[in-house]
Amino acid sequence: MMESVTTKQREENYEQVQWCYLPCFALENIYSFVNRKDQLNMSLVCRNWSEGFSSPSVWKKLLFNLTDLQLSKDTCTVLTFVRKYSSMFRHVEIKPHFTMKKRLIANWYRYFAAFLQMMSSNSHLISVKFKFSPYFFANIDTSTHEDMYRAIVDFFGITALSETS
Repeated sequence: MMESVTTKQREENYEQVQWCYLPCFALENIYSFVNRKDQLNMSLVCRNWSEGFSSPSVWKKLLFNLTDLQLSKDTCTVLTFVRKYSSMFRHVEIKPHFTMKKRLIANWYRYFAAFLQMMSSNSHLISVKFKFSPYFFANIDTSTHEDMYRAIVDFFGITALSETS
């Protein structure tokens, strides 16, 4: 009886070891089906999975989307990831998706401007998609709206031909 328990434990340990050594392409495929939070949790499993998290294919596309909780903090974990992995991004989608609380709009803009500055130094981008709803702009004061416009213009390196009135 004692021997069967030991054999069972060995089999379980063997199975765990096998999961740790998934081939890179399989691990990258799994990463492609889960959200960023789950990807982060997966990266904490073992060294191999952490290295898989750093794979360019995992970071090829980024959705810049901040929640109220992230906006209410002084530091932004999304920007930490962007700082670390931005050279691997090829496609970026920016979509404000949170409750438009006026007190959080200034933080969103601050993080958005920092994000654009980080991304502007990345020469590997293929596409950038801005998905702003009309309701988003309805809640932004004129000064913040103009600052955001300037940040986008600077990001694309566009010289404004005329100022809006």
